[in-house]
Amino acid sequence: AYQAFTAVPIYRADGLLQVEENQRGNLANLDVATMLEEYTPVIGEIQILKSRSVLGEVVDQLNLDIHARPDYLPFIGEALARRMPPDKRPLIRVDTLDIPAAMRGQSLKLVANGAEGYSVYDSEDGSLLLSGEVGEEVSEDLGGEGSITLMVSTLQGDEGQVFWVGRGSRIGAIRSLQGRVSVEERGEWSGMLAIGVEGPDPEAARQQVDAIADVYVAKNRARKTEEASQTLDFLRDELPRVRGNLEKAELELNAFRAQKGSVDLTIETQTVLNTIVSIEAQINELRREREKVTLAFTPEHPTVIALDRQIEQLNAELDSLNTRVRNLPETQQQLLRLIR
Repeated sequence: AYQAFTAVPIYRADGLLQVEENQRGNLANLDVATMLEEYTPVIGEIQILKSRSVLGEVVDQLNLDIHARPDYLPFIGEALARRMPPDKRPLIRVDTLDIPAAMRGQSLKLVANGAEGYSVYDSEDGSLLLSGEVGEEVSEDLGGEGSITLMVSTLQGDEGQVFWVGRGSRIGAIRSLQGRVSVEERGEWSGMLAIGVEGPDPEAARQQVDAIADVYVAKNRARKTEEASQTLDFLRDELPRVRGNLEKAELELNAFRAQKGSVDLTIETQTVLNTIVSIEAQINELRREREKVTLAFTPEHPTVIALDRQIEQLNAELDSLNTRVRNLPETQQQLLRLIR
């Protein structure tokens, strides 16, 4: 009965995100391509959602490294407070708490003064650090130790009600949040990610789920914008070089035809050329897919093995076609090379 009375209820807030799939036309008929587009991104996005990069911003936005709680009676005080009417139970919310590094991890004693006022004391020596009003940011110089800045947005309690406030390490808050966050795919191969956060405060859990989703979406948008910018920069740099190579190849082809007279590829050779170009394009595409999938899988994974087999088969076809080209007359070989 005592355990049931004093047990702290844990609430869970949930959210849902969809991982966008990249559309590819020339490999849409391959099962392995479908696996890469649907599964590989999901694995990566789950890790991103639980990463320090995302959760660190959530900690900063919601000030999760700041702790503030009422001073309860031993053993049953918190359980009794939970059974009080919401407007009667002690409550505090701290939006800002900047303190010297030496005071990190230390709890400061905050005492309610009337309806809107409070005073903060050093928990070690009992000295008064500052006094303020709810809703106003106050600062106090601590001399050689630095300064303290505090903003209490909500304070509910009787005259003399004691609260404990403090600020821990950022990395500690991130690890605590990581322990309370779960991310899993909703349904097999759905691309839908369910985010869950557990905690004793249902409103705080809801805010944390919303913040995780917002930070993830913002980072994803920024990442895509950066990738697009880098692609454009790459194309701007590559375009003059490609144009120069194309003009050089056209000049060489025109010079060859002027030297040899009226010469052109036979229908059979033209078919070989088109097949070679198509196979080379498929090999390049599969190699890019292999580079991407090896970020999530080892070389022994069935997906990587399937890609390697496809690349090997296409290389064998390409070798066979190149052998046919080498059996062509010299003039046809040179013309095919220049057109290619």
